[in-house]
Amino acid sequence: MQDKIKTNFGISINDDCLNVIKRMPSNYVDMVLTDPPYGINYQSNGRKVKMRRILNDDCNFRFSVYRELKRVMKQNSVACFFCSWKNFADDYNCLKEVFNIINVLIWYKGGGGIGNLNALSTDYEMCIICEKGKTKIRGKRCGSVIRINKVPSEQMKHPTEKPIDLYRFMIRKWSDRKNIVFDCFAGSFVNAVACIEEDRKYICIEQDEEYFKQGTKRIENKLKVVNSEYLKWFEILLAFVFSIIGYMAPMW
Repeated sequence: MQDKIKTNFGISINDDCLNVIKRMPSNYVDMVLTDPPYGINYQSNGRKVKMRRILNDDCNFRFSVYRELKRVMKQNSVACFFCSWKNFADDYNCLKEVFNIINVLIWYKGGGGIGNLNALSTDYEMCIICEKGKTKIRGKRCGSVIRINKVPSEQMKHPTEKPIDLYRFMIRKWSDRKNIVFDCFAGSFVNAVACIEEDRKYICIEQDEEYFKQGTKRIENKLKVVNSEYLKWFEILLAFVFSIIGYMAPMW
């Protein structure tokens, strides 16, 4: 199983990410930003229509991936890994064996799920920020608690889908234009869309065939919007040029 779809902004691959990473060249990607299966066998109970369960969410497969990623990262680059509070310590301990951990980003998402009604609502998620070498943030320094509203449940296409604005923020903080941002657990392919909007290149891998088809369709739709916007501005520029020519013509 391996299906590849290329665009001007990057490549999407339907395959086991560990197999792909092992074949990738060393020092290749400028940033890793990914939302792996958390190993908690997650199934949301808050929707009328149940989504497909996430592959490898009933084991610690992600730990094997963490150990392979450092090789493909360029020196002085950042890797960001979303995780669950339920086994945060396990992810942290595994990652600190591989990387230098520089922070934990807290995403305050403006409301939690239904969950246990006798416990506090989980209205946040965590992302462990790691580095290979020494890194720096782009732009103004800010706090590590980020408030961005979650994707409304009726709009979600994946059980753990993150908002585009969250990924755009992180991409701007730890990468530059034209850099390659790698997502080895692409899921909803929000990383690819954010890369297109921020003028980065993406590499997205998703093993689940249905989520892959759904995600690449999302990229296709996004590129149609981008191309139509380019065409609109080209038409405006062309109209402006012809208006100048028309104004100057009597003087020739």
